[in-house]
Amino acid sequence: RLGCRVPTPPSIAANNRRGQSALRRMQRSRRALFTASRLLPSRESRCLCSVASPRAAYDAAVAAGDLVEDAAQLKAIERLDRLHRDMLAWKPPPPPLPPPPPKESEWKGPTVDAYGEPTGGGSFYTGVKNESPGSGKGGLWSRLMSMVGGGGSSNDGEPDLASGVAAPKGIYMHGSSGCGKSILMDRFLAPSILPPEGASEAWVRRVHLHEFLMEVHQRAHKLRQQMPELGDPVPYLAYELSCETQVLVLDEVAVTDIADALMLRKLFRRLFHNGMVVVATSNRAPDDLYLGGLQRPSFLPFIDDVKERCDVHELQSTTDYRTLAAEASPLAELPPDGAGTFLHPLDEATGSSARRLWEALVAGSATAPQTLRLSGRTLDVPEASEEARAARFSFAELCGTRPGIAPLGPEDYLRVAKAYAVVVLEGVPQLTLHKATELRRLITAVDAFYDAQVLLVVTAAVAPADLFLAEGADSHADKFGDVIGNIVQDSGDEEFAFARTLSRLQEMRTHGYVARCAGGVSPSSVWIAHALGLDKKKKKRKKKEGEAQV
Repeated sequence: RLGCRVPTPPSIAANNRRGQSALRRMQRSRRALFTASRLLPSRESRCLCSVASPRAAYDAAVAAGDLVEDAAQLKAIERLDRLHRDMLAWKPPPPPLPPPPPKESEWKGPTVDAYGEPTGGGSFYTGVKNESPGSGKGGLWSRLMSMVGGGGSSNDGEPDLASGVAAPKGIYMHGSSGCGKSILMDRFLAPSILPPEGASEAWVRRVHLHEFLMEVHQRAHKLRQQMPELGDPVPYLAYELSCETQVLVLDEVAVTDIADALMLRKLFRRLFHNGMVVVATSNRAPDDLYLGGLQRPSFLPFIDDVKERCDVHELQSTTDYRTLAAEASPLAELPPDGAGTFLHPLDEATGSSARRLWEALVAGSATAPQTLRLSGRTLDVPEASEEARAARFSFAELCGTRPGIAPLGPEDYLRVAKAYAVVVLEGVPQLTLHKATELRRLITAVDAFYDAQVLLVVTAAVAPADLFLAEGADSHADKFGDVIGNIVQDSGDEEFAFARTLSRLQEMRTHGYVARCAGGVSPSSVWIAHALGLDKKKKKRKKKEGEAQV
């Protein structure tokens, strides 16, 4: 009311349809909450604009009938409220500069931080040598750091958290699938914190852990290629990330890959040291992350850092809201010859229904094999419609192991989710531990499609709840991990991982999820609505509303 401009909300999972949908929801939430806003000091003091607290927003949603009050969720909301208060009272300092690069290095550090303010890094790191030739004395960086007691090389040990920026404690929220962790984070925390005017678009960044780690590995690889003499790229990468983002919101924290485990340990020690506030959701408690993984002792410092820099809270709700929504969805009750999105068993009737649904989804547009480009390689899609943004795979093509063809992994599934609004997956068998590798790929693919709000149509041998039987054993995976780096220890691990996938598959069958997939303005959205009859349902609803008004 006093003229404080509501800044552009953060970019969430850029070019990601689920991120764009979340962005629109955040914009609406901020407009509604801004009536309670007040003007705080300008961005020179690095303070934030305040809006209504997460608790006030939650109470308003319950009063409006959008949510049913849940005692377990209220306890979590109290933690979000605490972080909201701490963030408003905090005046973040600039992130500490990384160690000096090796001499002859030409790494160019960021010139501004997440607040749009100069860092000085660009001038220090543009071709500066640590030692002047023949002088016997350190270069500019060494002389400056010697005056403030700093210094060292890029190969120095990891910093001590106690010597870093004193930032507000973040939140690590864990609990069973479907209990509401993500909605609390997305709907009530993120919209309650507004960055100062002029701050980076990524000041608050919400991203799935898989996508974040993929980006981190790619950026680290690029630094190594550009400057082989740089040594360990993590200190410089952590500084770049700290200059882009102040609050990092990570969804679905799960670690199964040794490369990811070691990167998390090294990178987050420096991000926490630099004052980054981390909010995370997971199905596992911190102590249960990467259980049984290779070289797990090397990963344990990450768990200690999380417990020190985050308020760990278990959301103990016994309600699976995704399953409740699936049971109440009229779309999920449609017979196999209707417009259901999960069709079983694998018989002639199911195949015929899937073909008719595919034809309706592409709406007569041309289909053909397509090739997607990834970093340094390509991904072949057996059948797709570029116009309808729809793709069709067999289970063997998406999740299987085929002779002479590299199996797909997380990067491939994210690329498919980015390229297509609709994915039809046919011929999913009932899986056991004999097929643990294929099961892990299916879990990763469903995660990617769910986060991107892709409409997933599945034909399977059995109902969703029966897709995985915890029997048999994959001896190769037990000893060495599967081909995409996952460690498969026993049936308990697989049952735990599949529980989240089952919950998501249930939600992806609901009318609400499919309606969100069809809620945009792209041609694919129109075809989705038409193929599944959502446009007719919408017309009927409008007609009834009109009759009620009359």
